[in-house]
Amino acid sequence: MTFYLYGAGTYCIFLIYRMFQDSECSKTDSTSWLIIAIASLFWILVIPISLLELQAKAKNKNTYSLREVDRLENSTTPLTDS
Repeated sequence: MTFYLYGAGTYCIFLIYRMFQDSECSKTDSTSWLIIAIASLFWILVIPISLLELQAKAKNKNTYSLREVDRLENSTTPLTDS
């Protein structure tokens, strides 16, 4: 139980810190605070899901870069022996 509460408190502080750094997020909107409360309570599920999303985005970005390289390689004229 101590581990869970420590993790929830730490994640809550992290989310509040990030919220105050974000210039577009409303500090007075109750929905923002509700999301922080829910995410803090369910941090043990939220963090792994967030990490999976970040990994998927990184993989897609890397795949896009490889596709772009393939496109550029295929668009150049082939070298010929002189």
